[in-house]
Amino acid sequence: MAQAALGPGMGVFAACARVLEPDDTPMIVRTAIALINGTYDEISSEGASGYDPETCFCIDRFETFGVTEGDSGDAMARAYNIAIEALADAFAARGGTARLPRRDELPADWNLAADLHLI
Repeated sequence: MAQAALGPGMGVFAACARVLEPDDTPMIVRTAIALINGTYDEISSEGASGYDPETCFCIDRFETFGVTEGDSGDAMARAYNIAIEALADAFAARGGTARLPRRDELPADWNLAADLHLI
């Protein structure tokens, strides 16, 4: 659903000669994507509003694929303005496919309270 929200918003870039920031400087695509995703989270009754982009990506990924393999996730990651590399610890990608790990695949010494990625 988040990717579907991007289409109309990004269509503005194709339809207009320039898209401007509030200070009249040209807006870059990365900023537009972040604004679109932020607005989507605000209005979505099912959205994971309040979570960081990496968590939102993983929630959407899980809703789509569960823990089964699917495409590499690059396009979905770009929709959240993150790089797949940022998810290296939580996302196993290889050969154009990827998946979230199952609970039993998490490291035995993983500790939620000590995970620095969550700060």
